[in-house]
Amino acid sequence: MPISGVTRVYRPHDEEAHLLGPQDGESLAHAVCRAKPPAADGWRGTENPVEAGRAAAMPLCAACRRWADRAAGAWWLPSAHARRAFLPEDPQEQSRRVCDLVAAFWPSGAAVEVPLGTVATVALLPLADSQAPALARAIAELPPGGLIALMRATWAELWVRHPYLTECAGLLYRWLGTASDETAQQVTELTHLLLRAGVVEHGADPGRYLKADLLGRLLQQLTARGEKGRRGAFHTPDFVCDFMSEVLSGLSEGESTGELAAGSGAMWRAAAAQLRWEGKDPAEFPWVGVEIDPLAAATLAANSLLWRLGDDVLIACADGLSRDSGLGRAHEHRAQATARRDAFVESPSQ
Repeated sequence: MPISGVTRVYRPHDEEAHLLGPQDGESLAHAVCRAKPPAADGWRGTENPVEAGRAAAMPLCAACRRWADRAAGAWWLPSAHARRAFLPEDPQEQSRRVCDLVAAFWPSGAAVEVPLGTVATVALLPLADSQAPALARAIAELPPGGLIALMRATWAELWVRHPYLTECAGLLYRWLGTASDETAQQVTELTHLLLRAGVVEHGADPGRYLKADLLGRLLQQLTARGEKGRRGAFHTPDFVCDFMSEVLSGLSEGESTGELAAGSGAMWRAAAAQLRWEGKDPAEFPWVGVEIDPLAAATLAANSLLWRLGDDVLIACADGLSRDSGLGRAHEHRAQATARRDAFVESPSQ
């Protein structure tokens, strides 16, 4: 129905006469069926219930019907098939475009966790629900409050499946519980951009998410270079990681990949891609990482989920060069997170 209550009247044609009635003695049907270009605004507000009722009762010509169908839903979002077809062939190029888009959209100086967490959530939707690419239009139609609720539900589902890694990624989603109306609106607009950019498709295709460290690149781009320099944090280029993984390839069953300064996991991504190229499942190997920056450690946890590294992952937020690497606490955290999840699942009230 091209009208909601009596507050909005649909006006797809240039001439208001098409909305309000026939002119020059024409019949009503003839008047409304003269196909003219849609008006620039598409909609016109009204507080007049008589005018609104008259507009609602009028039949729609083919042009009006098409415009009304578009206005009713997320018509601006291409289908999942079309989004896949028009993605850049090179996942690195798609990653670069997405990062540039987010950096241009999100105000500089604002909290990095919000845009980074939004991208992580959209990319992880296929892990929480394999039908996410097909449901993208339904997601795009959600109001800001509904979208925030969906994002919270996504992380809840991920926690049930992978409790430890989800808890380690907490910095990327805890803000969802206290998001203001303004933040929710910004997140909704950013999500629409990400859906159009094919981030859901990126998160569903191992040929893409293992070829580019999307979240790591975004973390680097959103964080001021001067701050990274002061703490000695620099992102290793993906092509360097790919080359090193090829040179160091040949992990045997049970051998782990470990890093004392893991960052967002650039080397893990390359190693996982190499394992998959060798016909091995990265989830069957242990992964151990230490990272001093809490936000980078949270990104590493989200990447571990995105890259499907399984649950044999340990992430310590500590100084890997100190006497206490934090791995003991990481072991305890993993056991406690798993116990919390098991108690929740087995609870009679669930």
